[in-house]
Amino acid sequence: MMKFETNFYEQAIFYFNKTLEVDPNNYDCNLMLAESYAKLRQFDHAIRNYEQTIKIDFKNKDAYINLANLFQSLDLNL
Repeated sequence: MMKFETNFYEQAIFYFNKTLEVDPNNYDCNLMLAESYAKLRQFDHAIRNYEQTIKIDFKNKDAYINLANLFQSLDLNL
């Protein structure tokens, strides 16, 4: 991953976390935070945030799909 991309995701994580301090049940922010962690290969954080996203809105399929894709990619890389 290019340094620019890494810096972008690290900065995004910072701001998503700041937003969640004020609004911890923000579905979109939790989902984008999980995606940012996944891009940086911080899989434990990504999984935790996908699970939090599902708790917020268990009917929305995006977090389920992304979490399943993450687990599938981890299984393939073992």
